[in-house]
This record gives sequence, C-alpha cells and structure tokens, in this order.
Amino acid sequence: MIYIGADHGGFGLKEKLKEFLTTAKIEFMDVGNFKLDMDDDYVDFVEKVVMGVKSDLKNNLGIVICRSGVGSAMVANKHDDIMAANVTTALMAEKSRMDNNANILALGGDYLDPNTA
Repeated sequence: MIYIGADHGGFGLKEKLKEFLTTAKIEFMDVGNFKLDMDDDYVDFVEKVVMGVKSDLKNNLGIVICRSGVGSAMVANKHDDIMAANVTTALMAEKSRMDNNANILALGGDYLDPNTA
C-alpha cells in the first residue's frame, strides 16, 4: 500500500499522482488533505503517511508533498524506521529506494511537474 498526503503546496500534484496510481492499478490511500486549504500544515499529513507506512514496514510505502519537499522529508525522518528522500528525478527516486532503502518519497509541488513526479 502507498500512503499519500499533501498540504496546500502539494495538493495539485497529489491529485495528479492519484490519477496515475489509479490508472496503473496501484493500491494507495489518500490521507489528506482532501481539499485545497491554504491554512493547512504539511506536518499533519506527513504524520498520517508515516503512521500508515509504519503499520506494515515490509509492504507499505509513502509519498509526502509540500512546496519544496524538504520540510516533509525532515518531519518524516524524525521517526524511527522511516527513511524519507526528497527527490526531483525518477533516477533519484529509484536510487533512494534501491541504495538507501527509502520508504517515503518527499516531493516538492513547486518544483515537479506531474509527468516527472
């Protein structure tokens, strides 16, 4: 299962990624935000993704999205058993998973277009 969450800075990209995951028949759970809310805080959604990933570390992965991806990665990495990588290319994502065992991708909504993400 892939848990995905984003604040207002990543909301648009999250919605596009959900379309891709649905089309690819990849199981995911959206943990919010469920509407564009300029007053939300990425920390709330990172925590939900982290809890989802930690519920089954062998099988679950996560995606967190904020404006830059940096803050989301920092919050996620405060948790035991979580390795979040802020990535900007598909190769970075692949290497983060294969070489560093990253279990959460942190993406920047201001820096990635949906096709790259």
